[in-house]
Amino acid sequence: RLTMMGYYTGFGAFDAMFTIVPVIVVIGFIIVFGAILVRGVQGAAQWKKNNDSPVLTVEAEVVAKRLDVQTWRHAGDEHHMGHTSSRTYYYATFQVESGDRMEFQVPDTEYGLLVEGDRGKLTFQGAVRVDGVFSGEIVSDGALIAGKDAVIEARLDVGELILSGTFTGQVFAKRRVTVHKGGVLTGTVVSPALVVEEGAVIEGDVHMRTKPQEVVGTAERAEALPE
Repeated sequence: RLTMMGYYTGFGAFDAMFTIVPVIVVIGFIIVFGAILVRGVQGAAQWKKNNDSPVLTVEAEVVAKRLDVQTWRHAGDEHHMGHTSSRTYYYATFQVESGDRMEFQVPDTEYGLLVEGDRGKLTFQGAVRVDGVFSGEIVSDGALIAGKDAVIEARLDVGELILSGTFTGQVFAKRRVTVHKGGVLTGTVVSPALVVEEGAVIEGDVHMRTKPQEVVGTAERAEALPE
């Protein structure tokens, strides 16, 4: 008589299926959770980038308005009837003194108040590199880069100014002001650090602050500084 000793290891495909399915579910969960985590990190990074972007205030004129109505059709089933939904987006185009035009999405309440031809101060936030003519005010904890073709007449309250073009006005920089070769800065500078390359020009008053926090809020006391 032959006696076989051992353990039952399952019946082929069915046993493999019950072993693989939980693994697939776990892997799928990890992929989905990882994708959500990555999107969350990217969203947080984008929020920080937008929050650190310069806030600009310029003279502007409303030159155009438009509506964008988007419609969605929802199919029905045996329990619910099909229906249609829509949403309206409102846009206004502004022209600044340099002739450049910018279109922004605006709330419906403000859209109704805007009339083509209206003039006033436009305040907006976004990543900006100035390579042309700009006049107004810029407030940001980030760096403002003014290219070699930039002609700026403004009051700046920024984290850092990197200038290769021409600037006239007041600069309040919490970290540093850098004027590259060919750059011309005329006016008042308040900053804990100033870097001037050979071939750059600075004409005006320079007020050095030993600590970055000493520059914070200086813009509000600008009237006390010489022009």
